[in-house]
Amino acid sequence: MQTTFIYHWESLTMQNVGPGDDDVVTKSGRHTTILLNLTKPIVEQHADRLRLHVVYDVIEGRWDNTHLRLDTDILIPLPSDWTDVKVTGAADFTSRMVIYGRNHGWNPVSVNAVNWLQTIEAKIDGTGPDTVLGNTGLRINFAIPLEFQQQ
Repeated sequence: MQTTFIYHWESLTMQNVGPGDDDVVTKSGRHTTILLNLTKPIVEQHADRLRLHVVYDVIEGRWDNTHLRLDTDILIPLPSDWTDVKVTGAADFTSRMVIYGRNHGWNPVSVNAVNWLQTIEAKIDGTGPDTVLGNTGLRINFAIPLEFQQQ
């Protein structure tokens, strides 16, 4: 059987990897760079799930050069009665984007390069210390093409 597996994932937990403080400051005349790397989803056969790895960097372009990072595995559970699951046609995804000026909202990231991502939104700043208040993060809507057998 074939299907497109829909799954939503979100994280507002980022780590300061230096050299600056925990707060990205976006405002007029400044820029912030985001780097995003996602490995293609792979099937963990004995765990009934998909796994991929995400590294998301938010890099302040001025002031004290704050650099925040999210570096984690995303685990997507699959129905337990599915066997011989295969991800079809997936490739790794990489994106680099520069955002100018004050920005406290969710920003769409283009996903046209791959067939297994529906939407990605990146958040780079908010009011107050960003790592403490969850002002930076990532939202991903997956649409992963799968082949499988059902018991």
